[in-house]
Amino acid sequence: MKKLALGLGTTLAVLGLLEGASWGLEAALGPIDAATPLPSPAGASCRQDCVEGAASWHVDYPSGIPMGFGGEAEPWQVFDRKYGLNSLGLRGPEPSDPRPADELRLLTLGDSTVFGFEVAPADIFSSVAAVQLTEDWGRPVVAFVGAQPGHTAQQSQRVLERVGGDLDADIVVIASQWSDMFHDRSGGWIETPGQKAPSALYRVIHRAMSPWLEPRIVGWIDPSTGAGTPAEGLQARTPPDDYARLLTAMRDDVSASGATPVFVVLPAPIDLDPAGPPEFITAYRELMRTVARDGGAPLIDCSVWFVEQGGVPADFYDSVHPSRSGHERLGACVAAGLVEQLPGVSGG
Repeated sequence: MKKLALGLGTTLAVLGLLEGASWGLEAALGPIDAATPLPSPAGASCRQDCVEGAASWHVDYPSGIPMGFGGEAEPWQVFDRKYGLNSLGLRGPEPSDPRPADELRLLTLGDSTVFGFEVAPADIFSSVAAVQLTEDWGRPVVAFVGAQPGHTAQQSQRVLERVGGDLDADIVVIASQWSDMFHDRSGGWIETPGQKAPSALYRVIHRAMSPWLEPRIVGWIDPSTGAGTPAEGLQARTPPDDYARLLTAMRDDVSASGATPVFVVLPAPIDLDPAGPPEFITAYRELMRTVARDGGAPLIDCSVWFVEQGGVPADFYDSVHPSRSGHERLGACVAAGLVEQLPGVSGG
């Protein structure tokens, strides 16, 4: 019994020391981000639902965005130093003062797709569109990103209220979509698998071993696996009626400020499926179309553009986030739509 007790005590002591050391190591390593590490989807070991664009995840922009929030607080402090937000808390340049008389300002609102998940500032679709519009309209167009990962339409509305007057945008792109329709029991975020364990030792081992674990895709809206999709006991982060109400409020607020509200339907790899996207995605898109139509606001359907212009799975990192090439296509779509629907905007 003494030997058994001694062995058990020694084992528990060693485990306790390892657990304590793991807590310290975890603190030194810093928080793990939702994109780290994602094994390459190339090869036979990849699941069927992997998306080709994920292979370029850390080639396009090796940053890793912390995705573990999404509540009521505005998490500007999380991004200040890492992503160079300007004095208004927007991703983009510092607004010029005084403002050039011929300058047009483009503000985008939405979630991580609009923010530019894992792409450099110059590669975000709004930046791509601004470059093309500057050429087409013959006057400088400057893009400012008011989106944040995890933002719903409600949070986008608060951003508009907070910065709208100071920025004095001419065009406001409203593209709140994926975060609003995401279904979950609590409306919260899916954390990095393995990092919810109570043991720091387990979390550290999982983190160290993750490059050799089975390849996975980011936990987000994925109809092929049911992630984020409707099911018994789940609810959308923004119910349909609230979604329509919030889009309408943003549309009217932008119009009242003298700017032009423009709605953008975002594309996804599911649009390449001959059967089309599932009904719950179609329903939210239709709500956006209705709000735009009822208010006489321009709507640019980039889900259709994506298919017509030869979009491919490699244009996405996962089931919703565009890769650098995806943002290039999306930027071309937005620029073409604005030129078509806002005639007469030019220099001189």
